[in-house]
Amino acid sequence: MLVRVPQTHQAVATGMMRLIEGFNRQSGNVYAQISKERRNTTQPEVFVQGSLGPGPQGYRLDVFSGYEEVAGALLPRFRAPDITLAGDPIQVSLPFAWVTRCMAVNRGVKGIGEEEYPRTWKESRQWADMGNRMEELEGGTFVIFHRADVIARYLPFYWAASGTPKLYDSVKRVLCIDATALARWFRFFGDLVSAAVFHQESPGMTPFLSGRYLFYMLEGPWLMPQSVAQNPDLRYSLHPLPAADPGGECPAELAFFRLGIDAKGLSEKEKSACWSVINYLLSEEAQSQINDLMGLLPVVQSLWDGRHRGGTLDVFEKQLFSSRVLPGDIVNKRLRGALALEFFDFLRNDHNTERAVENFQRTAEATVALYANLSDGTESYV
Repeated sequence: MLVRVPQTHQAVATGMMRLIEGFNRQSGNVYAQISKERRNTTQPEVFVQGSLGPGPQGYRLDVFSGYEEVAGALLPRFRAPDITLAGDPIQVSLPFAWVTRCMAVNRGVKGIGEEEYPRTWKESRQWADMGNRMEELEGGTFVIFHRADVIARYLPFYWAASGTPKLYDSVKRVLCIDATALARWFRFFGDLVSAAVFHQESPGMTPFLSGRYLFYMLEGPWLMPQSVAQNPDLRYSLHPLPAADPGGECPAELAFFRLGIDAKGLSEKEKSACWSVINYLLSEEAQSQINDLMGLLPVVQSLWDGRHRGGTLDVFEKQLFSSRVLPGDIVNKRLRGALALEFFDFLRNDHNTERAVENFQRTAEATVALYANLSDGTESYV
């Protein structure tokens, strides 16, 4: 049977190969291998796919004996939203690993203590200025904003100030934009990027990996294991994103790599073979390896209970439990897109905070007028 992994996530695919080798050593009569094809119609497949928030995302996993035991071992917050009733039998998808955004700090720079990193927005600006003054560096940090969809990665900073990713209350059918938090968010990045190096074409992580910058706010820790091979001598540490205020945290969206089976047309024997792979990938043996292999965070509760603690799990525990599930109704989705576009224009132009806030509020009102009638008045998440 085959295990299909998104090839765009090379570190995940490479790490999965190691896990599948472990599965094959103990599986008996089931042999699994990584699929490099988009779809194979002759063999049963387990899908590993990245997605944001709960929901089956277009694939299903039939419930076999043993499902409840496996689901019961997952972090409690993952259980209920991941079960989707879809006729008979019950069908679900399961989270395989948690994904977060984070900050990487260059530890090869002299004069920076091993435990030091910018914990707040104010300190981030100070670190950017400090890096700019260091002769051995090109700058403190850099910002990539060559596309509006890339800008969406900065939205958690607004949630850090407002306390919620919700821009529209789909039950009360009213906007719930925090104008003060929105202005703080625009002002912080307008201030930060004035001290940062801009890249209107994406250089990826190369500037940081080359050791030329002090810190970088990146998409996720899974990027580092695959990327640091470009510069094996780079010393770095990973940290949560900076909070708006001292003592706070910057939440990330709750994102997963997920497991599922396209069970259509499979025999019971083939379904059982797929389930045995999923059962292994959610075992303590496999889950205890995914951070080292892939830079991802485990979803099995016991790995957060102390016995396996340390390192990255300690760093991101607080951020994990303060992370946000994104509202999934059409109005909130459209508003997130509109906010990213407004932020994109703000960074490219004159950094006028008041005008940016006013522009977005007008856009938000027009968006609600256009799409609110398509919302069914219930909470939904993706």
